[in-house]
Amino acid sequence: MRAQVKRVLGSRFLRQSSTLQGAAAINAASSVIGMIALTRVLGVAELSVFYLAITCYSLLWSLLNLGLASVATSRIAASLRAGEQERMVGWVGVMLRLSIILALLAL
Repeated sequence: MRAQVKRVLGSRFLRQSSTLQGAAAINAASSVIGMIALTRVLGVAELSVFYLAITCYSLLWSLLNLGLASVATSRIAASLRAGEQERMVGWVGVMLRLSIILALLAL
């Protein structure tokens, strides 16, 4: 029994998982501290506007990012492999235009 406990406490899995859990706890604590600091600095009314803006931007980004980035990346790679530079520039232009539209909608 004692040997099993010693083996478990010395295992690589326990070391790695405890490191990851510790990092997650530090991340959560820093998020709480940041939220408290933002509430004190901005106040409740301004903080709600800030959270609303972040939520709206996230919604816009998720609507834009429905797989277009991965499609554009694969098309750009295929165009580069085939030596079709005009097509590659066209796909980069599509991504740039959509990013600008997203930024304007967010603004």
